[in-house]
Amino acid sequence: MSDGSILLIEDSRQGAGPAARALEQLRARNYEVVHAKTLAESIAQLSKSEFAAALLDLSLSDGKGMPAFLRFQSKADTVPIVVLVERAQEELGIEATRRGALDYLIKDELAGSLLDKVLRLAFERTHTVLALRASEARYRTMFESTAAGVYQATCDDKLITINPAFVTMLGYASEDDVLKLDFGTQICANYEDHLSWRSELESRGEIRSREMTLRNKSGERLVVLHSARLVRDSRGAPLYFEGTIADVTASHRQAKQWSYEASHDALTGLLNRREMERRMQAALQNAAIDRSSIAVVMIDLDGFKKINDRLGHRAGDDFLRHIGVILRKAVRAGDLIARFGGDEFLVLLERTTDDHAVRVAQAMLHALENEPFLWVGQTLQARASLGVGMGSGQDSTWLTFLERADMACYDSKAQGGGSVKLFTHDGSTNARVGRARQLALQVNRALEADELRLQAQRIAPIRDPRAHGHYEIVIQLDGTKDSDILALSELAADHPTLARKVDRWCIEASCRWIARHQHANSQVDRWFLNLTRASFEDDDLAEFIGHAVGESGVQPAHLGLEIEEQALGSCLPQVSELVQKLGAQGFGFTLDGFGRGISSFAYLKSLPVSFVKLDYAAITEGGGKKVGATLLRSLHQINRALGRATIMDSVGTRDLLRELAAAGIDYAQGAAVGQPIALRRRRASKGVTPTEH
Repeated sequence: MSDGSILLIEDSRQGAGPAARALEQLRARNYEVVHAKTLAESIAQLSKSEFAAALLDLSLSDGKGMPAFLRFQSKADTVPIVVLVERAQEELGIEATRRGALDYLIKDELAGSLLDKVLRLAFERTHTVLALRASEARYRTMFESTAAGVYQATCDDKLITINPAFVTMLGYASEDDVLKLDFGTQICANYEDHLSWRSELESRGEIRSREMTLRNKSGERLVVLHSARLVRDSRGAPLYFEGTIADVTASHRQAKQWSYEASHDALTGLLNRREMERRMQAALQNAAIDRSSIAVVMIDLDGFKKINDRLGHRAGDDFLRHIGVILRKAVRAGDLIARFGGDEFLVLLERTTDDHAVRVAQAMLHALENEPFLWVGQTLQARASLGVGMGSGQDSTWLTFLERADMACYDSKAQGGGSVKLFTHDGSTNARVGRARQLALQVNRALEADELRLQAQRIAPIRDPRAHGHYEIVIQLDGTKDSDILALSELAADHPTLARKVDRWCIEASCRWIARHQHANSQVDRWFLNLTRASFEDDDLAEFIGHAVGESGVQPAHLGLEIEEQALGSCLPQVSELVQKLGAQGFGFTLDGFGRGISSFAYLKSLPVSFVKLDYAAITEGGGKKVGATLLRSLHQINRALGRATIMDSVGTRDLLRELAAAGIDYAQGAAVGQPIALRRRRASKGVTPTEH
């Protein structure tokens, strides 16, 4: 009768190995020995027979070191494993026991008596090993059943273990088919990207949720989120790496579609206003680098309202599409065109001159006038007023050359339309610049006379009415109506230094007020300050806020900052650093005005904000209520998936509030929730709490 079945995995090409010779000395024990010369052969034997113990040499021709042990262990189930190593590899043996081996033996010191003791220990501890393996079996069940692909691979990109989801994701029939592949050259779609990723993994030790592209069996590309860690031995040397892969190809395609819809006009397929604003900001930065000139052509259709009134909105929509097609054909391939308003179009020309810009505008006007629009047997002639505004990298904002184009367009329309006008620096200014200058004078006087006042508008929970609400703090000029909020974004465009002064006044005044009244407003979770882009470009902002908080005694957990998405185009690094610094102290952050373009989703991924604010009026603009509702649901689902709460701004009616609650939106802000209230009118005993409204 056999004392036990032993699987010996030892390369004996040079004759009997140390373990085989030691077993020969134990013939009286009547062990039944099955000899395998390679790792692959031993794994095949495990599927054929049951063994009481396994002796595994970690220097096989097809498997060495820890990867060989892990590969064998993943198939050995409850079989106790004793690893065989050289004296110089003793650290490897110790590491193997830490990872589940019963023991290790030094091959040069292997004798029959020592091996006999180890084997008896293996047989005696079978029940213990079974219990340990039962725990491992539970892990294995999770490993096998999880929807994400799970793998282990050697440091030279050879796969050790994979789960079924990994096999299915890559489109192969069996685990063995995938285990033959090289992770870097045959699974990763771009080997250079893989090398860069491996280098980062080796330096950092762990990478989480990195977007990568893999290649499946059919050659199709898969977009995945890849998390991995590098496993080292006790001396710090790399052993292998392991990770999980989640297939996000479908959601990535959907996100690209959402990004397109968020940046393009639904009617004409041209860029929309928000995306064009982002592109003008990028063009301004490019012009500052290469010292080139920019031109903006504003196109305002003459008599479009008459087409709508006489032939109906369907004819008007088709007419606008017709205009978009004509404009595309009249410009260079790299020039950008946007539908900027109802019947307004905008063309952005980079690296141009005023002469060339005027010629392009004249060519567009000629094309518009000479390509008639046919509608139900009627021929309609397009007519337009065009204004050209030039800009350069010396302009402080894209609004400057946009206003020049707007004023030139107004000049064309005032003279009867059907012409091209170039803005000239002859002392005239457009209306908005004049308003900004007047506003700057008012704000300067208000700062000197202490006539700025704080207001707060409620951000109410609607998905969970039991949750505490928040408030957004804004600024009002003394003596104006409560509904008149100071337009700091206009001020910041032309007077950034003054805007920073106002922001700093707001920070200090808000901290003092909140500290004095925080006990009376215990039901308010956070007070959000809406600062301008000028402040986010200030490297000292975090230090100033920290000082104001420390001086007032207000808790950072009660404060938050609203970050306007448009501000990120010019100062994303500063904002990222600010979020990291203040977020670690407990401040909250809201990404305001989300959905202005393709970069929106990059900002959402890179900035650890807790709230994302959407503007209902902006979402429904152009596409109508039905399209707006679909876009709203999509954006809210993305926020929820990323752990962000959604705030809907500009909520004007109770009916809309109920619709948003039914859609699962977290918070609402606007007239339906409450108008801005002056904080100076609130007493500590009463408080500004959600119950007031």
